[in-house]
Amino acid sequence: MPVKSSRTACGPKINKAMTQPPLIVLEDICQTYRLGDHSLRVLDHVHLRPEAKERCAIVGASGSGKSTLLNILELLDKAESGRFLLNGRDMSRASADERARARPALFGGVDGLENDLGASVVGLAGGRDPEASATLG
Repeated sequence: MPVKSSRTACGPKINKAMTQPPLIVLEDICQTYRLGDHSLRVLDHVHLRPEAKERCAIVGASGSGKSTLLNILELLDKAESGRFLLNGRDMSRASADERARARPALFGGVDGLENDLGASVVGLAGGRDPEASATLG
């Protein structure tokens, strides 16, 4: 079953009084794989907004889209639609070179783990790396 969300997957509702935007924001992320006449939507309007110091987990059965989502979060792949903001910068429109230069901001922020049950668990730290943030301008 694809990862699907009609609201924020983790994180509180947006608080306008917050002084610092989250490091990672996903809005309406969709990804579909096609093989011939067949298509499989593995990410269906995913929203994610972990706040500073907040941790969340993405857990699911094999084939549910966890690795696809992780590849997007790690800036290895681009989603077919939706927005991915990294430190306020829209990475969904970034070139491969721009994504490679921005990748250091994620070190310590995205951690992929495999558990004994075969389900992937992805931990997202909403904190910022001040040195990496400085490189994003």
